[in-house]
Amino acid sequence: MKRIGYIFEDIISVDNLRAAHFEVKRAKKPHRRKAANEYEEHLEENLQRLHDELAAETWTMHPYRRMVRIERGKRREIYYSPVHEDSVVQHAILRTLGKKIQKKFIRDTYASIKRRGTHDGVRRLRDFLSRVPADSACYVKKDDVYHFYDSIQHEPLKDDIVWAIKERKTQRLMFRIIDSFPRGIPIGNAISPLLANLHLTRLDHAAKEKFHIKGYHRYLDDLVALAVGIKDKAKQKMKDFAAYAREYLAKLGLKLKAAEQVYPIERGGIDFLGYVFTRTCIFLRRTTERRFRRAVTRYKEKPTARNRATLSSYWGIVKWISRSKRFWYSFFDKPIHQLEVLPCT
Repeated sequence: MKRIGYIFEDIISVDNLRAAHFEVKRAKKPHRRKAANEYEEHLEENLQRLHDELAAETWTMHPYRRMVRIERGKRREIYYSPVHEDSVVQHAILRTLGKKIQKKFIRDTYASIKRRGTHDGVRRLRDFLSRVPADSACYVKKDDVYHFYDSIQHEPLKDDIVWAIKERKTQRLMFRIIDSFPRGIPIGNAISPLLANLHLTRLDHAAKEKFHIKGYHRYLDDLVALAVGIKDKAKQKMKDFAAYAREYLAKLGLKLKAAEQVYPIERGGIDFLGYVFTRTCIFLRRTTERRFRRAVTRYKEKPTARNRATLSSYWGIVKWISRSKRFWYSFFDKPIHQLEVLPCT
């Protein structure tokens, strides 16, 4: 595979840094916008200085701040740099190098890629299953990496950078960002999802090109592989790939959350992206359905604009399941946009 070269000057160009600055300025977080406004008071001088530091390879990331967030009962530690220039550099990389790295990803890699999010993953897996002949065996391998971001080792990640990029200056710039965090990669960095996707890209290519698994889908650290065909051959292909993936992830220092399983799709379907897929139907995952039912209860008790907005976000999830309209109208007699809201008092 052709490696990326001659990109460093594009990354550090003043025009690219300026565009990256305005991208950061559009952030929803107030502290980001405030830092951007302060930086903009002497914008051209600051950008030129940043360009010179990057060209001389003296720029480094500043110390991180820690923030704890509870998401659906899970405790997440988020680390981010409060310095505006650090965000500008990362967005400058995403604007140039990021687009070239994404071309190395297989089509069925999702998460943090434009137009390739959860809905795209659901559509792609649904369409694949719809083409599976009814008389063919379909075996599934489902894996999820344990504490993926925290478990990423720096040296294997640097090997991925060298595999993708041949220009030494660009490599060293990426190494400085990677080494700015003591272990793994921080969830709060804008560039972290790109690095995380790159880290498993060679496993993706092995699944597609070495094992010829057409039904391979990965959402960040959550991957699903499906082998279709004669029962014994399909099962053996999944076992061979499972052994390869287990050995490959072990070399990267990554662990899987649960015991490895290869099973026919009829045994419980595929739990992926918040849904359960069978050959012909899509259902909500039980935890997702429970959260949706609680949102329905909150809206019926108090039909505020905020509670209806929550339902609107769930409608984007519900619309993918089989018989979605029947499911929705079992709770309401109107479509989402016609639900009433209490007047402001």
